[in-house]
Amino acid sequence: MLTSFRVKNFKSLADTGELELRPLTLLIGPNSSGKSSLLQALLMVKQTMWSRDPENPLALDGPYTSLPPFPDLIFSKDTARALEFSLRMNIQARWLPPSATTEQKASGRLSVETRFRPEAQAMYRSRVSGELAGLAAGDRELVSLAWTQATALDGSTRVTVRVDDHEVPLLVDVANFRALGQSPWAFVPMHYLAKAPPAGAATGVAKKAWEALERYGYLLPQAMMNSLGEGLFYIGPLRESPHRYYEMSGEVPQDVGLKGERTVMVLRRAGRAPRDSQGVVSQVDRWFVELGIAARVQIDILTHPLYRVTVHDPHTGVAVNLADVGFGASQVLPVIVQGYFQPQGSMLLLEQPEIHLHARSQAILGDILMDIARQGRRLVVETHSQHMITRVQRRVAEGAFSRSDLALYYFEPTPGGTKIRDLQLDERGQFVPETLPAGFFMELYEDSSKLFDAAAARPRGTVGSAR
Repeated sequence: MLTSFRVKNFKSLADTGELELRPLTLLIGPNSSGKSSLLQALLMVKQTMWSRDPENPLALDGPYTSLPPFPDLIFSKDTARALEFSLRMNIQARWLPPSATTEQKASGRLSVETRFRPEAQAMYRSRVSGELAGLAAGDRELVSLAWTQATALDGSTRVTVRVDDHEVPLLVDVANFRALGQSPWAFVPMHYLAKAPPAGAATGVAKKAWEALERYGYLLPQAMMNSLGEGLFYIGPLRESPHRYYEMSGEVPQDVGLKGERTVMVLRRAGRAPRDSQGVVSQVDRWFVELGIAARVQIDILTHPLYRVTVHDPHTGVAVNLADVGFGASQVLPVIVQGYFQPQGSMLLLEQPEIHLHARSQAILGDILMDIARQGRRLVVETHSQHMITRVQRRVAEGAFSRSDLALYYFEPTPGGTKIRDLQLDERGQFVPETLPAGFFMELYEDSSKLFDAAAARPRGTVGSAR
């Protein structure tokens, strides 16, 4: 489970600082301030770790996001800068080695730095570092393990390992490094090491470092890949329009897709599962009632392989094809389905989930997201909806949602790159004034004040008055 993320020199993000990713993380701020860039950076990391191209240190163009070449991607287009990302996570017990105890909470950090070779017009991975803590194996507790692999512009490389407070340089198998050094799997430092421990490592600290790296070196990269590959999902700002009819296929969907294009397939799969163990169908019915969209959602088999989705009008009870319901229904449906379908401990990235929703529905969407977060999933949501944020504030004030489960980051464009503010709420759900930028969400208050002033200044019966 990812707990924090930091990126440097990515588009307008000169340095985000370490951003804590809580059960519900909201990204707010003006247009073109870097909110979507943060989500793109996370998707780029996932795309790189799961890339099939062994020569590409950063997968900039792939199934999850499409980014420009490095010279156009780097902050200020300064190719002398390094693009760096860093992730922290809690490592789930199912990823621990069989010999490790699970009573302790294992955690890790992985940082990767990528630079550009101007003469070759190519990227190379210049530094990889990792840390592990909280592991125990049998009666031997491993307090901490850290390593750094650095690659110079000439291709030379070195690996340094630190066990507890002792730092040890280790030999590198250069031929093996050149074969694997650009692979997305090359986050595992032990793959680069010589096949035997370095001279002088037979006893003492060097031996302990070698053994620790052999035993645990694979764990953090594997956990990161599993967490990002199996546990990071994304839904973009424009979801696919509903179809009047759907065709059955042999595909078993794992998510609703980047545009929600597999939403109905996931809903059908969840509805056919024994007792709908994840409650996806019942949650859709519940929230569609709350949103005033439908009393019930139903999948009707027409003739193989065709089926359709109908919703029962909340007022008349008449069944209506999903394609004939207001467009907002098709936009919020993927969010509900994905949020409750994905496994606990996973993370969902959302861009503008409030699009095409009425103000009241936007506020209810805030309740939906908080409910998903309470059930063990994490959400990172880019939004412009003041109604949704106000609903979250209200639930905090009511004690229905914990402040400790909420992170709210404001993205502010500056000449030196985007500045990210960590906005704080007090126990009454009010913003702590010291954390707010100037003019924060002032448009509504200014318009209301100007409306009041204009109405008070206009005498009754003048031109334009209501009749």
